[in-house]
Amino acid sequence: MADNTSDQKTQSELSELVSKAREINADIDERFRHTETQLNEIEARVNESARRVEEAFTALDRAEKEAGEEFETLALEEAQELAQEQKED
Repeated sequence: MADNTSDQKTQSELSELVSKAREINADIDERFRHTETQLNEIEARVNESARRVEEAFTALDRAEKEAGEEFETLALEEAQELAQEQKED
C-alpha cells in the first residue's frame, strides 16, 4: 500500500511538473510571438528609413547634377562674355 501511495504521489508530482512545463512553454511561445511582432515592426521601420535615405541621396544626386550643369552653363557664358570683351578691346 505504501508503494501505491508513493506511486500516486510521484504521479501527482509529475502531473504538476508537466502542467508547469506547459505553462512555461505557453509563456515562451507568447514571448516569442511578441518579440517576433516587435522585430517585424522594427524591420518595417528600418526598411522605410532606408527607402527615405535612398530617396534623399537620389534627390541630392539630381540636385548636384543640375547644379553642375548650371555651373558649366554659367562658366561658359562668362567665358564667352570675357572673350567678347577681349575682342572689343
